Amino acid sequence: MQFPNSFIHIYDDGFTASLAQRFQRQVEPHGRSAATDLKCQARKDAIMIFPDGLPKNCPLPNAVSCSGTIYMISPNYPVDQQDCLSQAERGRAVDATGDLACTRHGLSVFPDFASCSHQQSLFPGLGEHIVAAQLDPSHGKTMETPTKRNPRHMTWWPRKDLERSVLFKLVEA
Repeated sequence: MQFPNSFIHIYDDGFTASLAQRFQRQVEPHGRSAATDLKCQARKDAIMIFPDGLPKNCPLPNAVSCSGTIYMISPNYPVDQQDCLSQAERGRAVDATGDLACTRHGLSVFPDFASCSHQQSLFPGLGEHIVAAQLDPSHGKTMETPTKRNPRHMTWWPRKDLERSVLFKLVEA
């Protein structure tokens, strides 16, 4: 039995995405599961794992896979790991509840230079540098999280063990 490649992902570590549920144990005439003969479609790291300690349902359900350029304010250039910590990783906003409990586990980023520059003018203590990173789905998830003072604010939830700081390059005004 042959399935189109889009139906199933079999990972290098043997994990199959809802195989029994999706194909209800369809068996070939020779007694093997139909999935046994499928080639691996994705690498092990295709399963997105986020840092420990995130609240339930975090990243938020409306978050999407990273894609494109994000901008961030940084006190240092080159950017160091400390500049890329979430509020939760810094031990701040520990009493946040609801969606805010989740967003504090992500980084504040912006979809364009102008909105990042606007944020920098509102809060000059955040840093003097605007940096940018080109992200793809392997980097985690993002979501628009507008604020009253900056409707273009976004939250980025990086995947676990991502070396965030090396992604950022200085943006010239």
